[in-house]
Amino acid sequence: MNGVNLGSTIDLPLSSDGTKYTFVPPTGVYTRIGDAGTTSHTLASNNDLFVSGKFECDGVGYCDSTLTVAGVFTAPNIEMIADGTLTAGNANAFAFAWQNPHAYKVLVTEVLVNVTTAGGTALSVLDVGSAANATTTGSDLINDADLNAIALYSNTGMAIVDEKDGTTDYVTGQILTANAASLVGKYYIKYRPV
Repeated sequence: MNGVNLGSTIDLPLSSDGTKYTFVPPTGVYTRIGDAGTTSHTLASNNDLFVSGKFECDGVGYCDSTLTVAGVFTAPNIEMIADGTLTAGNANAFAFAWQNPHAYKVLVTEVLVNVTTAGGTALSVLDVGSAANATTTGSDLINDADLNAIALYSNTGMAIVDEKDGTTDYVTGQILTANAASLVGKYYIKYRPV
């Protein structure tokens, strides 16, 4: 098959080698399916494809390079990781507060707190848990992690965190008992949609 003629101005250059059909538009143009728009990126090659409407894939999809998403990315079976820097502070200050950014509930499966510089005061501890806001403490994930020791702490339980702006949509880490003014480190939160 060397091509399909759909009229006086359209000639689809199709070829087949027995295992696949190949469609090769002219050099310097991209292929558009639908007529609701044009590329807002750098599509300019006969290897580029633009779909102006919805696109559905019921099987496995492969992306062998970078994937850029401008809107909301919903993936019900994918684990995501949030991370950030621990903030030093006095007793009762918050070392971090992470708000679920999604419009759906998530299951927090793992929390890691990596203390790389000790807080500087004996008895200073960190509680980590699900919370109603950025200044509410919880301890359902990590309880009494020693902030005056260089160490890596992980959670002992899991927690369901509400959708953004829901009742319990934060995971917080609060410094308790004593100051941790010299604290340096990071936190990592692994979660997935519920």
